[in-house]
Amino acid sequence: MNSFSLYIHWPFCIKKCPYCDFNSYAWKNDPEEWTTLLIKEIEFYSETFKNYKINTIFFGGGTPSLIPSFLIEKILNKIKEFWNIKGIEITIEINPSSIETGNLENFLKVGINRFSIGVQSLSDMDLNFLGRIHSAEEAKKIVTEASKICNNVSTDYIYTLPYDDLPKWKKDLDKILDFSLHNNIKHLSLYQLTIEENTQFAHDVRVKKWIPMNQDKQSILYRYTHKIFHKLHWNQYEISNISQSIEYESQHNLCYWNYNQYLGIGPGAHSRMIINNQKYKFNNYKNPNKWKEQINNTVEKNQFVEEYETLSLKDQTIEKMLMGFRLKKGIFLYENELNYVNKTNLQLLIDKNFIKNNNNVYTLSLNGRLKLNAILRMLIED
Repeated sequence: MNSFSLYIHWPFCIKKCPYCDFNSYAWKNDPEEWTTLLIKEIEFYSETFKNYKINTIFFGGGTPSLIPSFLIEKILNKIKEFWNIKGIEITIEINPSSIETGNLENFLKVGINRFSIGVQSLSDMDLNFLGRIHSAEEAKKIVTEASKICNNVSTDYIYTLPYDDLPKWKKDLDKILDFSLHNNIKHLSLYQLTIEENTQFAHDVRVKKWIPMNQDKQSILYRYTHKIFHKLHWNQYEISNISQSIEYESQHNLCYWNYNQYLGIGPGAHSRMIINNQKYKFNNYKNPNKWKEQINNTVEKNQFVEEYETLSLKDQTIEKMLMGFRLKKGIFLYENELNYVNKTNLQLLIDKNFIKNNNNVYTLSLNGRLKLNAILRMLIED
């Protein structure tokens, strides 16, 4: 039976963060109106994918914790009309500034069973630099309350800020670990700060307001992080994601990294789905008002899709490598997929111990993880 993960995108925030290149907007909105539109798109796909199975559901954004819990329930009830979602992982992203602790329980009551909380830092100085509108104490309060009522809580942090160094990161990571262990947090996402195009940070760097940390220094902090979690016997199963055990790995994100099928609902949402034995990618209109206009005009055709493309085996192989090499376990490449890999460069990377091959399962060494983007370029170049 075909199966997929369902991603539901809420594009609205209280404030756009300067590092964020996600499809999000600090717009006033009517949550009930936008929920109705999301439901309309779900209904549209219910016929096409009625014989498929849903593996996970993820409410992302933007800031989906701005959605009242009764509307989350409305969306989940609509999904239940078409698919069985009993027992599956259902995650909602939470920004500490967007929610009162009492609302956490309401989310659990309507079917959410995993919280992903964007703490980003336990330092007010760092939060201020990152443009966050919550304090460290507010974040701690939300995480503490979440961990009391839900046994599957993940917290996100950002490091390698321009003024970071190894002594500072050692102290920051100690705080993160102490706080996480005290609250029985079983999953951490530790992201190195990336300067994305069309963000405020990209502009700041261009005008030399500040200089990003160079890759050599980033590597030092990453190696230290890897060493600490290895000593603790935590499972660093993906480049930036660590869990106390396999049980608490993000099942939804594993769908992306394992290059499985996923259906995206909402403005700018991306999909990779197999229909009649052919894999397709399709992306919704990014601008919420354009998406809204098209959703309201849709009768039979999915006019809210801006891009629709048939993926060749070469396309799929490249995407599979882009996602799969992030995983500690690596990826299996079939012989026909290897036809689209630069085999000379692949062998060179194996000889230099950046990649390991075990019966066509290719994994990156620690050195390889630190050079992921360069390695991918070498593998896909003609």
